[in-house]
Amino acid sequence: NELKLKEVATWGRPMAEEHFASKSWRDDWIAAKGEWTADRGRFVTAEGKGNKFCLLHRRKLYGPTAIEFDAEMLPGFPECDLSVVWCQGDDLGDTNSYYLLQTGAFENTCALISKADKICLSYSDQVLQPGRRYRIRAEIENCRLSLSIDGATVCEYEGVFPLSGGRIGLYGYFPGKAFGNTRIYSKGVPEKIPINGVGDSYFARR
Repeated sequence: NELKLKEVATWGRPMAEEHFASKSWRDDWIAAKGEWTADRGRFVTAEGKGNKFCLLHRRKLYGPTAIEFDAEMLPGFPECDLSVVWCQGDDLGDTNSYYLLQTGAFENTCALISKADKICLSYSDQVLQPGRRYRIRAEIENCRLSLSIDGATVCEYEGVFPLSGGRIGLYGYFPGKAFGNTRIYSKGVPEKIPINGVGDSYFARR
């Protein structure tokens, strides 16, 4: 057998895709905050109690993780978040357990990466145009978090400690925020060869 140390991997194919075309989305997603409604293959934040909306993927992921999706601020509604949440714990009320990677933040005045909506880690004055559909991507890889819009990086942050694992999700603020064509990628935890792997390989090949 060929021995490798698989430290570097490509994102490859998505490990999960969601088009919100049927009620089967409930098998993989949890509406953690707010009311959502399916509309022509997109999931839209609906008018109801509160203005904060969070849709978390049920599976907790370890190792580098990315999410990308189409998103639009529908005309006629207040402008705000088309964003991503990365939740290390199970409670969004725990102010130390999650990160926000935000586009259209603070009533569409900026893009940013923040710790629990309290500590700004990276900032851009990038704003969005209502009625226009964007392709948004967020990556959480070891110590680095990055946020891009239509392929261009707008925010990036590199911390001291790696993010060990968590659940990724969609985050919207105010009704009329549409999300669709969602894909989640995960490289997983790199494979490690055993400490005696090289010696065993030489012995097997004489």
